[in-house]
Amino acid sequence: MEIIFIRHSNAETIGIEQKDFDRKLTPKGVKKAKKIAKGLKKIFNNEIVEIWTSPAQRAFQTSKIIAETLKCENVKEMDSLWESDFIKFLHDIKNVDENVRLICIGHQPTLTDWVKSLTGSIVSFKKCSCLSLTIDPTNPHSGTLNWFFDVKFIEKILDV
Repeated sequence: MEIIFIRHSNAETIGIEQKDFDRKLTPKGVKKAKKIAKGLKKIFNNEIVEIWTSPAQRAFQTSKIIAETLKCENVKEMDSLWESDFIKFLHDIKNVDENVRLICIGHQPTLTDWVKSLTGSIVSFKKCSCLSLTIDPTNPHSGTLNWFFDVKFIEKILDV
């Protein structure tokens, strides 16, 4: 099974009366999410994807931009991505079809921690960066890192 982890795009600074959960994407964040989405579209070439997102506003907005570009109607809010609940995440992925590319949009440091648990690799996620790994859902700690890129890479290599 392939899982693509994406850190949400750039979000507004938290306000005095605002909750972290409610922070929205900035115009720069929207622009970066659109570029990443276009890059993913070139990579996936209309393959079937499922998108899981943290319910936090900035992750949800990032997921909507990606889903629209990939023409993916299967977007699910997953509390495990907001709550950093790795055990729940591992339980949930057992129900995903192995032929589907699973895109998970979340936060730091959760994504770095989960990639380390799944592959042993330490990767620092910048905002709107993407990482692909392959795992066996029956033995998730034996994952393999496939690729990692950010918006700058997409702009240079994929001409987006």
